[in-house]
Amino acid sequence: MVVRNAFTSNSVKVRADTGTKVQVLLAKRAAEIRVGALVGVYGRQYADGVIVAEVITGISIGSLPR
Repeated sequence: MVVRNAFTSNSVKVRADTGTKVQVLLAKRAAEIRVGALVGVYGRQYADGVIVAEVITGISIGSLPR
């Protein structure tokens, strides 16, 4: 997924794997997080700019994708 930084407006690619803890309202997996969701990501950022998420937390408004 691509996440936009609310402070700088820069975008960063975030990768989630089976070890990623997803604590997002209305989403149990990273794939269920809807576009426009307000999330915070904690993880390790690599030299290529990609963050491998350990935890994704936030609010995903709307119904789950089908």
